[in-house]
Amino acid sequence: MTTHDDASPEEENAAFRRLRELKASFGSKPNKDEQATALIGACIFEGFDTRKRIVRALKSKGLELNQAHIVFMLARHEGTDPKHHLWTLGDDWRYRLLEQSPEAEVPACPAAGPPNATESSFTG
Repeated sequence: MTTHDDASPEEENAAFRRLRELKASFGSKPNKDEQATALIGACIFEGFDTRKRIVRALKSKGLELNQAHIVFMLARHEGTDPKHHLWTLGDDWRYRLLEQSPEAEVPACPAAGPPNATESSFTG
């Protein structure tokens, strides 16, 4: 999996554009928790997969989420049980999306790409 550690500036700019487009597509429908959850999932899918990179991306111009809220939502949905969690934190301190089971008690992250997507869109 390629992460934003080794993404080109063009790839990174395209990822930010997709994140801003995603946020704009929400309109007033989802609440702030749902928006943050979807955007965090999208960040992980795009290769922004460390806490620092996720926070920095979601605080950036055009996204402007609250840092404390981002950190809270990261922790809220982090774990190893796909019935209760959306992502897991590896020993390398990188987040990975979990495949959601049909019995999941947490909302899916449709913004994070195709169902059960676990790799960045920047695969080589």
